[in-house]
Amino acid sequence: MKQTESTAKELISATADTGKSLFMALVMTVLVVGKAWAGDVAAPRGETVVTADVITVGDVFDGAGRYAGHELAPAPALGAEMVLSAHDLARISDAFGFGWQSQNGMEKTVIRRDAQEIDRFQIEAALQDKLSAALPNQRFETVFDSRSSAFYIPPHEAAALEVEDLRYDLSRGVFRATLSAAGLRRDISGQLYLLTSVPVLSQPKRMGDIITASDITQVDIRAADIAAHTVIDAAQLIGLAPRRNLPALRTIAAGDIVQPTLVKKGDMVTVTLQSGPIHLTTQARALENGAAGELVKVMNMSSRQVLDAVVTGMQAVSVRVAGS
Repeated sequence: MKQTESTAKELISATADTGKSLFMALVMTVLVVGKAWAGDVAAPRGETVVTADVITVGDVFDGAGRYAGHELAPAPALGAEMVLSAHDLARISDAFGFGWQSQNGMEKTVIRRDAQEIDRFQIEAALQDKLSAALPNQRFETVFDSRSSAFYIPPHEAAALEVEDLRYDLSRGVFRATLSAAGLRRDISGQLYLLTSVPVLSQPKRMGDIITASDITQVDIRAADIAAHTVIDAAQLIGLAPRRNLPALRTIAAGDIVQPTLVKKGDMVTVTLQSGPIHLTTQARALENGAAGELVKVMNMSSRQVLDAVVTGMQAVSVRVAGS
C-alpha cells in the first residue's frame, strides 16, 4: 500500500510540473489497496465524454475493474476537453497496476465534458432584443470580445437565455451584460456601433454613366465611419454621373459625382430655336462638351453659322433668338 501511495504522489507531482490542468490533483486520493488482480485487462480509451464533475479511472481505462469508479481529478469545464498523453496514461496504469505500456508514445485519451452550447448567434439575438428595447428606432451592430463567443450549460437543461444587467456607453461604443441560463451566469462584453443607412450603387458604374433611381440601393454602415463628404441622400445621386469608375456597394463622396455630359464635342445635336411663341428645330454639330444648363457653341450645318446654345438634354440644346 505504501508503494502505491508513493507512486500516486509521484504521479501528482509530475503532472503538476508539466502544468497540465487535466490532472490538477491527478489521482486525488489514490490510496489503492493492493494491485489489480491478475485477470484484469485494462486499456486506455481513445475518447470519452463525461457528464460528472470529476474524472474516474473508468473514464480513462476500459477494463479498470474495481477501480473504475475511483476519482482521479476534476472534470474539464462544461464544453471543454483535456488530452492525456501516452506518458500520462502509462503513469496512471503504473499507479493502479494495470500493466499497460505505450507501444509508440503516440497514444492519447481525449476527455470531453458533455454540455449544451448556446452559440454566439443565440447570444447575439438575445442581446439585440435587449438593446432594441433600450435603443428604440436605432439600428446597431454588436461585436463580441473573443471570450464571449459561446456559453455552455449542463446537458438536457432548458436553454432559456436571459440577458441581465445590460450596460452600454454610446460615446465609447462599448457594452457589458450578464447572460443567465440553467442557473449559470456569464459576463459578456464587446463593441456597440450605431448604424446609418446610406445610398450606394447596386452595380458598378463607369465614368460618365448617368445614375438613375434603379441604380441605387441602401446599406447600413457604422455612423462613426461616415466621412463629412459622404453622400447620405439618394436624391443627390440621381441624374448625376461618376467622375471616375465607381464600384458597387461602396459609399460615394460628393466629389465622386458630377453633372453628366449631355452634349459631347463633335456630336450632332437637336437645336430648338425659340422666337416668342415660335419653336423651330434644326440640326447642328456641337463644338464643345456641355452638361445640363451649360452654354456651348454649336454650328448650324446648313448656314455654317456658329451659335451659342444652352444644353437642355441628351444631345439637345436651345437657342433663343435675340429680341424674342
